Amino acid sequence: MLEMSSSLGFMVSISNIGYWLGAIIVNQVASILSSSSLNISGTLFLFAVMTFVLFLFILLLLPETKVRIQCGLILCKPTVQR
Repeated sequence: MLEMSSSLGFMVSISNIGYWLGAIIVNQVASILSSSSLNISGTLFLFAVMTFVLFLFILLLLPETKVRIQCGLILCKPTVQR
C-alpha cells in the first residue's frame, strides 16, 4: 500500500477552501444579478454562456485535452512516452 504524502491533507483543505469561496462568489453574484434588470432567466443564461466559453477554453487550450481533440473527441488510448 502506498504511503500518503504528508501534504495531501493540506492540499485537500486548500482545494476545499477554493471550492467554497467560488460557491460564495457565484451565490452572491447570482443574487445581485437576479434582482437587477437581468432577472432570473437572464442570470441563468449569462451563467450558461460563461460555462460554455470556459468549456471551450479548457477543451482547446489545456494540454491534457489535446489527445481527445486529435482523436475527434472520442476517447482513444494516449501513447505512453518513455
